[in-house]
Amino acid sequence: MNIKEIQADLKPLKDGIEEADKALSRLDGQESEILKQLKSKCGISSEEEAIKKRDQLTKEKEKLEKEIQAEYTSLKSEYDW
Repeated sequence: MNIKEIQADLKPLKDGIEEADKALSRLDGQESEILKQLKSKCGISSEEEAIKKRDQLTKEKEKLEKEIQAEYTSLKSEYDW
């Protein structure tokens, strides 16, 4: 196997690595933009803070859903419908 054949064999790998690097750069830029938006709109400055906020909001949502269900059941029972 000569050098040209080796280069030809490795070219697809090199191209794949270059594409992965470009994709990683795009994703890093998107992450930075999302963090900027979270900071400006929600006061959240990290992924960890965003996860905590998501968990908090999920718990609040579940609590409210239970309250709504209880109120609905109560009203349905009270007004017999």
